[in-house]
Amino acid sequence: MFVINNDTENKKSKWSLAVELFLVFLKISPIAFGGGFAMVPVIEREVVDRKKWIDNEQMADTLAAAQSVPGAVAVNSATLIGYNINGVIGALAAFMGTAIPTFIIIVAMGLIYDNIREIPLVQSATKGIQGAVIGLVLIAACKMGFVSLKDKTCWGIFLAANVVLILCQRISIVFIIIAGAGIGILVSFVKLKFNK
Repeated sequence: MFVINNDTENKKSKWSLAVELFLVFLKISPIAFGGGFAMVPVIEREVVDRKKWIDNEQMADTLAAAQSVPGAVAVNSATLIGYNINGVIGALAAFMGTAIPTFIIIVAMGLIYDNIREIPLVQSATKGIQGAVIGLVLIAACKMGFVSLKDKTCWGIFLAANVVLILCQRISIVFIIIAGAGIGILVSFVKLKFNK
């Protein structure tokens, strides 16, 4: 009788989880038209609602972290989710699952787009996709807001960031993120200092 020791079983489950992560993100990537934030609700539905790998709060934290580093939000989010679920192997699997379909689709579109972009049906489809993507991003933003905006400090930073972005459209988003982090740290420090 063959007995699998715990290390072998653990390695096997890590690899099967990596394959599952790869397949989940391989499925998500080509159906989330618009990329970036448009993929967020699709990722959330799959990893939070269906697979239950993470919860809404972890998803919001992942998105915040994914936006704070260079690169595409969807790829960063997938990589972070993969890492949190299954370490480096999971990060690589999720990254590859997200990147491979995107690469293939972009190359294929590059080859044929010049020949089809003037076709009215293609132009209409593109406009429809743009509208749907805006709706998906809005829904994802609302869900993240309900999870992330827990207190007056978060609401204040959120409102201030929006006012600054509306009034000063040339300001870098990176500056807004860094300023938000700084204000959050400062407020926490002040609360700790005066609550003692």
